[in-house]
Amino acid sequence: MSRFIETIRAENGCVQSIALHQERVNRTLRFFQSKITINLTMELLSLSIKFIPTCRIRVEYDLSGVIGIEFFPYTIRKINSIGIVQTGHRDYRFKYADRSWIHELVSQSGCDEIIMVEDNTVRDASIANLAFFDGRDWITPNTPLLAGTMRKKLLEQGVIREAPIKLDMLQWFDKIKLLNAMLTWEKSPELPIGMIRLI
Repeated sequence: MSRFIETIRAENGCVQSIALHQERVNRTLRFFQSKITINLTMELLSLSIKFIPTCRIRVEYDLSGVIGIEFFPYTIRKINSIGIVQTGHRDYRFKYADRSWIHELVSQSGCDEIIMVEDNTVRDASIANLAFFDGRDWITPNTPLLAGTMRKKLLEQGVIREAPIKLDMLQWFDKIKLLNAMLTWEKSPELPIGMIRLI
């Protein structure tokens, strides 16, 4: 049976964007025709996280219910190198717990982070969705492997917009940001596009 995860940010005990995470859990369970419900708010009530400034909560579940919940203090990882990796066709519409193939791509790249490309189409980073700055707008690829909760929130707020991004279009951009539940828009570093290299 497949296992899935939700990675959720909490600030000083306050869980962030819980409705978006709940929506994704519901969508996953519904797609795989599970008859159970998982209430994330109730599952997280007993966590002792109020004294952790920024907390990373990891909820693992399958089609029969929650398997386990872990939480850790979170700090932003410094990225000094980004490699472009051709992935071939991968289906990662759902946030599967088994990410071994992604970890392997990062390890083989020799870089801190990767940009995954399929058929010349930019998809995602290993841990995040992507946004590129063209001098006026921040643009996220309209073909993500996994449409993340932060990406959805920023699209709804009009902070970013989505469009097709091909590999040869990266030269048009100045900067790149990584988008995930743990990285608020304000705290996500703006990285120079020149940091990206073809593996």
